[in-house]
Amino acid sequence: HRALRSLSSAKLQLSRLSQVTRGKQTAVFSWGIGTGGQLGHKNFQVVTQSAFEGENYVQLQPRRMVKSKRFKEVACGELFSLGLTQDGDLLGWGTGYEGEDSQANTPVPLMLPEGCAKIEKIFAGARHAAALDINGNVLTWGHGGSWFKGGGQLGHGDTTSKEIPTYIEELKSYGAKVTQVSLGNSHSLFLTGDGEILS
Repeated sequence: HRALRSLSSAKLQLSRLSQVTRGKQTAVFSWGIGTGGQLGHKNFQVVTQSAFEGENYVQLQPRRMVKSKRFKEVACGELFSLGLTQDGDLLGWGTGYEGEDSQANTPVPLMLPEGCAKIEKIFAGARHAAALDINGNVLTWGHGGSWFKGGGQLGHGDTTSKEIPTYIEELKSYGAKVTQVSLGNSHSLFLTGDGEILS
């Protein structure tokens, strides 16, 4: 999981897999630390013990996800992962994405706001995420910050965390068509079609 150091490398891996399996079901492979279920596996090759962190579940080699869908994009957060299907469905797994009848390692669909346009791209920061719709509008969700460390990385004018993807109304009213998003630990950057960077 941590071996995918950037979204672009994750896209490259997925692209290579889809080229190899053309005409068949596209599969997602993942590896690294999977303690939060972010790898989408049920069993792991190695369990390490740490006095500070407890048990860590580790996958040392690429392994196919158990419930892999026909994803066109994937994004990796610290303890969660996201997948976007060809149909524009958004799924999450790992910490914070446990379904009522499923464990954290099983992809669950995310609820989108009513009237949401088709999702085109997905992005993940350490503890927050973003999606870009076909109109260039951005939705964010996840950890919004805290009174102690600050925050505001979701872009909704406060530090409130959001469980459901929510449009950034300020960006919509600005009229900018966003083409790319980059998420850090506690901040977000947006690149518009005009080459402007908003933060």
